[in-house]
Amino acid sequence: MARKTIMALGALCALSGAALAQQPVSFRWASGYGQGVLQAMIRSADESYIAFNCSVGQFQQGPTISVQAHGRSLDGPKTLQLVVDGRSYSMPLLNGVVNGSQRGSGVHESARAISASGAQSFVAEVPEINWRQEFSLGNARNVLLEPSGGTIVERCAPG
Repeated sequence: MARKTIMALGALCALSGAALAQQPVSFRWASGYGQGVLQAMIRSADESYIAFNCSVGQFQQGPTISVQAHGRSLDGPKTLQLVVDGRSYSMPLLNGVVNGSQRGSGVHESARAISASGAQSFVAEVPEINWRQEFSLGNARNVLLEPSGGTIVERCAPG
């Protein structure tokens, strides 16, 4: 009897392990700093990402948003739309990057909206390539906001 119980428990553990391995990965916001760039990024299962950057490097200074869709960089001019709490932030995208150093670019506004949102997710779209991706807002506030107030892109050159 004890042997059957042990075998049943072993089978249950094996099945539980397989079920756990099948659970979806929780893609969360992460931040980091390297080579003169402070970055807050969220990835998706298909290797798409949205990253808010504060660059103080030699070649490009100021806030930017970089985008990758389905693991590929985006070439040429396109449009990035971030939809947060039902409001759309539309920005010109060139080679996968939104330059936030121009006033009214939408970089600061969208970073503030994402960090202030109480929703569970937001949507990123690039209409020219029919790309639409939903990203989590789970820990966005913790990653995007600075301890002194404001977002990481607000520490960059005025935008």
